[in-house]
Amino acid sequence: MSFSRSELETYISAHELTQETADYIRYAAAGLARDVGTNSYTCIKTEYQSHKMGFSVNTESRTGELSYAIHLDFDPDVLAFFEQPPKVDCTRCMKSGKRRLVNYVPDMLVLHKDGPFVAQVKPKNALEALVAKSADWKFEDDIYRDLAAEEGLSRFHLPHRVVCSAQLDRQRTSNLALLIQSLDEPCADEATTDACLRYLRKSGISSLGAVASALGLIDLTPLLGLLARRKLFTDLTRFALTQPDACFITDDPSLLREEVYGAWLQLSRDCDHQLVGKAGRAQLPLARHLKRGVDIVEQLQGGVTGRTARRWRRKLRDGELAGFSPVVAVTPKHHLSGNRDAKRPEVVLAFAEHVIRKHWPAATRPTPSALNRIYRTAAEAFHPDYSPLSKPTFRRVLNEVKAELARARGGNRAANAADEPTDVAVRALQASRPFELASCDHYLMDLYSAVLDANGVTYAMLPWLTVLRDCYTKSVLAFWITLKSPSRRNCALMMRQCLRRHGRLPETIIVDGGADFSSVYFSGLLAHCKVNLMRRPSGHPRYGSEAERFFGQFKDLWLSLRPGNKISIKEVRSVSGSHRPEKHACLSLLDLWEDLLAFNEWFDSYATDSSLASPFVLMQRGLAQYGCSGRKCEYDDTFVIASAVDAGTYKVDPQRGLHIGAFHYWDPRLSGLRGRGTVEVRIDPEDPYRVYALVGETWVTCLASRAPIYLTQTSLAQAAEGVMILDGSKMRDVVKEDADRNLVHAVRARQQAPTFPWSATTAPPFMTEAIEAPETVDFFAEAASSELQKLETPQW
Repeated sequence: MSFSRSELETYISAHELTQETADYIRYAAAGLARDVGTNSYTCIKTEYQSHKMGFSVNTESRTGELSYAIHLDFDPDVLAFFEQPPKVDCTRCMKSGKRRLVNYVPDMLVLHKDGPFVAQVKPKNALEALVAKSADWKFEDDIYRDLAAEEGLSRFHLPHRVVCSAQLDRQRTSNLALLIQSLDEPCADEATTDACLRYLRKSGISSLGAVASALGLIDLTPLLGLLARRKLFTDLTRFALTQPDACFITDDPSLLREEVYGAWLQLSRDCDHQLVGKAGRAQLPLARHLKRGVDIVEQLQGGVTGRTARRWRRKLRDGELAGFSPVVAVTPKHHLSGNRDAKRPEVVLAFAEHVIRKHWPAATRPTPSALNRIYRTAAEAFHPDYSPLSKPTFRRVLNEVKAELARARGGNRAANAADEPTDVAVRALQASRPFELASCDHYLMDLYSAVLDANGVTYAMLPWLTVLRDCYTKSVLAFWITLKSPSRRNCALMMRQCLRRHGRLPETIIVDGGADFSSVYFSGLLAHCKVNLMRRPSGHPRYGSEAERFFGQFKDLWLSLRPGNKISIKEVRSVSGSHRPEKHACLSLLDLWEDLLAFNEWFDSYATDSSLASPFVLMQRGLAQYGCSGRKCEYDDTFVIASAVDAGTYKVDPQRGLHIGAFHYWDPRLSGLRGRGTVEVRIDPEDPYRVYALVGETWVTCLASRAPIYLTQTSLAQAAEGVMILDGSKMRDVVKEDADRNLVHAVRARQQAPTFPWSATTAPPFMTEAIEAPETVDFFAEAASSELQKLETPQW
């Protein structure tokens, strides 16, 4: 689906909007007023692929704007919505009490069937703070109001709504995302629909799993499609569609009442009960202390007398008035024993904290031991009558204020690492089915790989590993090894590998703020595949834990046992050069590929302490039950070209074709481009002997001479050779420099050799074969000893 320009004009005419309102809506539909994710506050930027709008919708909060966009996407009364509409001039009250004109950019412009309105989404704690400190904000009749925004938008005749993120139930948001995903699948056939409705008319209400079992369905996608098309109904706020046995559905929405649920529930339970602080240690002492209370009660029942017995009976009377049981009333209160007051004088503790706050965040960044030395020296001069704190007590004081000083000492990254976790009640729900959410990241492996044998030595490098890991099953969906730093090529390889192996892509991929993930190419590729792109905030080491955890497990469990690893940095620094890891590198890129396949196969059958089954089992069960999970797309020519890396334009040589890198690529259709000069080219990310050129309006495949031989190899051998050719340029430059250096040394050695009978400036004689020197002969002695023959003279 998509909302066209003609539909926009029809909406404006149907609601008879003023010229100011119509222009504001047209500007909002034209593009964003500002880039999202550029504010100073921490947020998760998401490029949400809207089913209703047909394009990416940019949001700044996972539990706020993204949840609201999902609700709008499923709401049948919402015809269209646009993020970050044009800014509005608002007069706001400043902290000083003065009013100032500021720019305000709303979060959403919603085209509702009852009329357009502008919305702003904020978390509940932020709204409560604004109401408490600003006169521009009001909370009336359970509705938050931004008076300044309402006044500014009144010039455009647009109402303003403030949406609290607490109103966007996270369970409902998760269910809506699954229902929207099911709309991409074909509708259930008439036989399945009729059988489902007959079953529900007979039973009235039933669980989703029971209906599927009655219809003989393993995959719940047809039933989800009926729910998404509003032929069946359920309470999306109360139930989870990913728990079919506990999710009740019906064809009559009037049956969705609490008393109806109670008739079907097998067990009465209260999973969401929150403690209100009425139960404490006084009512529930520890078990080991209760044993003493039981012993005291037994003694009193046995008729014990004395002063101790009178004290116990007084405790029983006081406990009875307080509502305690006899055993609890006489149980010793050991938790109240001991002196809770500080033993050191207040001046000593206060001075220690002062020194810590002054020197710990300083530019010198002292260690705890160095800071303790600074403190002891200063304490001797400040309070000579009191001894300084001991080292354990000083460390305790330091640990109490370390989190508070983390930002001043280490910036935002250190402060985020030291920050306390968010409330579980306001967190986004974890992924509950395969391919719902995946994490992608890179890792510079702690192992040297033998890349090239030349010049009599083995050259080794640290390869990069890129992983795409499913957040629900913890299964690795795709991985690739490269020798260059991460780039757009790594992103394309992940998408290709995942689609080839599983026939689908994740619905959402969460990444960091790297240049490769922030590129226009990656955003365009995911938009083409209708995959949501979620960028985690920078400086937050807690995000991306799925991929990071896999890297840690691969490093600790596998790489630490393979030759050439540098896992122990301290040991690497303390060994001789002959024993360094790069000297023992013997694993080739092909070996690393096989290692990763073997480790991944083992890991798919491994169940951690917090998992209910192995990744392989969770994947098989999840896909069998929710076949609509993931973005399904064809691995066709369009996807191949979309996943090829844009390389710009290249000149066409009529005799040799396209000269790219070390190879020449050719296709007979390039001959038709003579005289045009250049052609647009895309590089295949995994095949070094294949590029794609745009000839006219069609992409054609251009091959190098080695392409036929490359295709006859195994897939792993092709991957290893592709990495060597595409990423080995840096290593080949080093090899060439070493070869040139060896050549110069060889020439110099020959020039300085003593076997030359001529000087270096005199050319040697030219000889084709060796000639032996003649022996010395006395011709006169030979003539005297020989017999002379008579000569015959001719006659005329």
